[in-house]
Amino acid sequence: FDVVGVRCDGNVKGYVLKEDLSSGTIGEHLRQLEENIILDENAPMLRALEALAMRRWILIRSFGIC
Repeated sequence: FDVVGVRCDGNVKGYVLKEDLSSGTIGEHLRQLEENIILDENAPMLRALEALAMRRWILIRSFGIC
């Protein structure tokens, strides 16, 4: 994966990019979640395609998490 969500105490706290992990710890490279990169699991496919047209990746909220 190029992007991975990071949990702390059971909650998603942020994400890391694979390209940032050449050294150090995950915590040192943790990025904060932003609403514009999170798509609800029930969103229409068209919304996902529109979001992916604007950026290389998005995160999908599932089970109310993220």
